[in-house]
Parts: sequence; C-alpha cells; structure tokens
Amino acid sequence: MSKQKKIRTDPAAVFCEYRAGTDYKASIGDIGIFEQSKRNERFYVGDQWYGANCGNKRPLVRRNIIKRIGEWKLSAISSAPIAVNYSAEGTPDNESLKAREAQYMSDLLNGARFVGEVDEPEINTVMSLLSKYWSTTAERVKFDDKKEEALRKAYISGTAIAYTYWDERIKTGLYADITKQTPINGDIAFEILDVENVVFGDPNNAEVQSQPFIIVSQRLDAEDVRREARRNRIPAEEIERIQPDNADTYDVNAGTRGEEEPSESQRVTVLTKFYKAFDETGENYAVMCVKVCENAVVKRAWDTGLRCYPFAKMVWSPRYNCAYGDSDITYQIPNQIAINRALSAEIWSI
Repeated sequence: MSKQKKIRTDPAAVFCEYRAGTDYKASIGDIGIFEQSKRNERFYVGDQWYGANCGNKRPLVRRNIIKRIGEWKLSAISSAPIAVNYSAEGTPDNESLKAREAQYMSDLLNGARFVGEVDEPEINTVMSLLSKYWSTTAERVKFDDKKEEALRKAYISGTAIAYTYWDERIKTGLYADITKQTPINGDIAFEILDVENVVFGDPNNAEVQSQPFIIVSQRLDAEDVRREARRNRIPAEEIERIQPDNADTYDVNAGTRGEEEPSESQRVTVLTKFYKAFDETGENYAVMCVKVCENAVVKRAWDTGLRCYPFAKMVWSPRYNCAYGDSDITYQIPNQIAINRALSAEIWSI
C-alpha cells in the first residue's frame, strides 16, 4: 500500500507552496492572471487609454462596448431567481400528511424533540425546516448581491470563488433553553473571493474537491492578527514574530486600486491552508486547516469537521487541464482599442 504524501503545515512550507502557485498563475496567458485581470477591469469600467501617450490636448474617445456586452450577459444570467427546496428521496409528500406535519412543526417550535423511530411526516417536517432555513440564510447573507458579485468577478477575471464558513461571532437571537439564559451564537457566513488571492494545489485539475490543498491569502492588520494568535494560545515569543511586512508581488488586493497600500498601513500577509488529512488506509479523511504568517503560526492545524472543501468555483470560460477560467474581456480588448482609435481619429480630423 502506498503511503499518503505528508502535508506540511509549517509557515515556510505553506509560503513556498503559495509562491509556487502564484508563479503558475502569473505564467498563464500572455501577461498572467494578475496583470490580465487588472487590464480587464480597467477596460470594463472605461479606463481604456491607460498608458497611451497621445498628448494632453487631443480628445480620447471611448465607446465602451465591453461593459455593454458584459452587463447584458450578466443580467441575462442573474435575472433567473435561485430557490432551494429540500426533500427526502422516497418519502411522499401529499395532503394526507400535511396535518401531521403541521402538528410536528408546532411541537418543534415549542421545544419538542423527535423520539424513537422517525416516520414520513417527521422527515418532511425536517425537510421543510431546512428549506426555510435556506431562505432565511440567503436573505441574511445577501445571497442575491453575492451572486451578482460572483458573476461580475467571473466575467472580468475568468474565475469566481465562493467561500462558506461558520462564523461564531454571529448572534442569532435564539436560545437553547426556554428560560432564554443560554444564547445560541454562530451561523453560516458567505463571501466571494478574488481568484488572485486563491491558490489551488493542483492547477491542472479543474475539480475543487480533488485538490491536494487550497490556500487563501489575505493582507490583514498586524495587531488584529496578533490578537487572534493570542486567542488561539500561540506562545508569546512566536506572536512577537508577527510583524508588518511588505507585500510580495501578488499579495495585494485584486484590481488596480488595490496595487498600493496606505503608507501608514501596518499589514501582514496571512495564508490559510485547507487540506485533506487521510488515515493510514487512505480511505477516511478530514478537512484540516492551518493559518500562518511567514514567520509564525496564527492558528495551529485544526479539524474543520467538514468532508468537503468549503469552496465553490465558477469559471466564465473553462480551459482544458486548468483550474482557472478565461474571461471574454481578454479577447474583446483588441476590438475595443480599434474602435476607440477609429473614433478618436475621426474626431481629430473634424
């Protein structure tokens, strides 16, 4: 039996893997994902004469076809609403069961618990509660707004990545007891990540769940990171090594406006690595996570309790044997430049 490859979680190894992944992304296409995404964003918003030396007195015409095409495509996709309804396979849901389901629902809301063998009305009641939980959660996390954000990022950079996690700081307003003395805190949180800040362990594999690891990079305030390390009981001497640093080439935020950080910024690069730790048989595994700075551990490896990576990926135009997608804008830019030049020349001649 072949041994499973050992996953390294020390800061030096995680940063080495991260830089190898960013180097690969920087090699994709003519100018790499990072620069291509910045260029695509500029053309999308209308900054289409960036870097052109045409003098200051001549009018530079822009007829932004890229944004018009993009907005039409995005609206065509996002106009279809998304709804989720849970059901148990093989369990009927008919009118004869509705009354019992209503009674079960009332009992649950009053603190009752299912005991003994679970029957069909009870199963349907749970499915109904899950459907309602989805609707409530989607509204709380502003799912429609996140959907539009993901579509826009996928159109501009070629790839959008959704990250779902459990946030213990969320106050639900619910209680675990009738006397309301034990509040229930924590709920699902949801955000859209920039592809520039996500590294897949196997960039030639398009499947998220079969990745050997996934690394997410962030630029965070150094004091906030030290505070988090204290909460995670990291030794004081190691916490002292968490100091503001200069961003590497690809550590800054996505887009041209994220290229520079404020001069007084006290930020540090933080990497969060997700990986699957297998047992000796190679059949059972747990999704693990570790959070590090370049010179210190922020949170030691812990079991997330998940069976799947908490990421979902959308690519605008998939490419064979590549974890990252392609954007339409990349291939529309030459047309946009030609249109702008022709119109500008016409205006100049007039």
